[in-house]
Amino acid sequence: MIISEEHLKAACVCVGCRIPFALVIPPGRTDSLLFASLSDGEPALENDGKRFRPGFFATFFGDSPSEAVYIPAELTAEQLLDNDFIKTCGNMPEAETMAVDHSTDFMKYCSSLRELTATLKKNHAKTVISRLIAVDSTTEPLNAFRQYVNMVSDNTFRFIFYTPATGIWIGASPELLLSHKYDSGVFSTISLAGTRRPSDDEWDAKNRVEHDYVTDFIDFHFRNHNLEVDIADAADVEFGSIEHLCEVITGKGETDPISLLDDLNPTPALCGFPVEQAFGNILSYEMHDRKCYGGMVGIADHEGFAAYVDLRSCLVSPIANDIYRYNIYAGGGITGASDPLDEWNEAAAKARMLYQSVTDMDPDTDDLSTALSYTGYDEAYSHTVR
Repeated sequence: MIISEEHLKAACVCVGCRIPFALVIPPGRTDSLLFASLSDGEPALENDGKRFRPGFFATFFGDSPSEAVYIPAELTAEQLLDNDFIKTCGNMPEAETMAVDHSTDFMKYCSSLRELTATLKKNHAKTVISRLIAVDSTTEPLNAFRQYVNMVSDNTFRFIFYTPATGIWIGASPELLLSHKYDSGVFSTISLAGTRRPSDDEWDAKNRVEHDYVTDFIDFHFRNHNLEVDIADAADVEFGSIEHLCEVITGKGETDPISLLDDLNPTPALCGFPVEQAFGNILSYEMHDRKCYGGMVGIADHEGFAAYVDLRSCLVSPIANDIYRYNIYAGGGITGASDPLDEWNEAAAKARMLYQSVTDMDPDTDDLSTALSYTGYDEAYSHTVR
């Protein structure tokens, strides 16, 4: 188990007392990091606006780094496990962001996507449309997080965090948005797009186009910041039962790191391209508020920061004694060639491990498959009209 038991117990206290915290495991690490603080509302950026304060940060979808919620590592696990200390904390505020009780409707999803694809055919653009899966469960958030960590790749940024503004979020992001050591002159990110079941075949045209949108977007902004760009050869990266096409991209030179991060966010992988048009399409065609999904999560120290896209994630809200409501978000890149059922099932494949973690269900049962995906339109329509 790579999550410290002491950290888990301290995080459990934070959940129960509504103390802002983040428990994270960066890619490649074999130990967890705990951030917790009684203060709330401090800015995530230093006064010059060019560096993050040391700690954990997160944003809502579309927000800039200057709007990030911030959790410094002010409280230790030892303090959080001290009953006398906890008694001095007082009543912490209730969460402002709560999970909703309804999932995305398949019929409405299909209707929206058919209208959107007709528009996208005309301008060869891409828009990422997500679906929301709402489920009530007796699985506690930290138990769900522990199970999720045991399932996902060690190359992901695994996190659970809470602030009054955001509520509780659990996720495991395979997508680095930007990392930078302040004195190095080196910026790193990845282009991660395209989704399929693991295969030795060549990637199809739709997935290649979707991936190239992201690569071209990053390359443009790196060069616009006068960075010398290097794009590594594409490789396949597995995430559970699916794989993505991935390219590591580095830039060398001097620029304002926060300004560059702001330009890269939201990434086309979670928004689309052209970004402004795609952002507008999301507001028009998506049937829910993304909240933190598609935003950024990350950690910083005095030397630099690493920011990741908030995806493969869910919002958690307590709704009754021992009952929690989970809102799982997953999506895919929609182009003029997209089929609604295929996109629905692609999102299901991305949500599968998280759904299993929060429900504690067997991944091979019919109930799990039916809850997330359909074998054809006839099954989808018959299930919808029941």
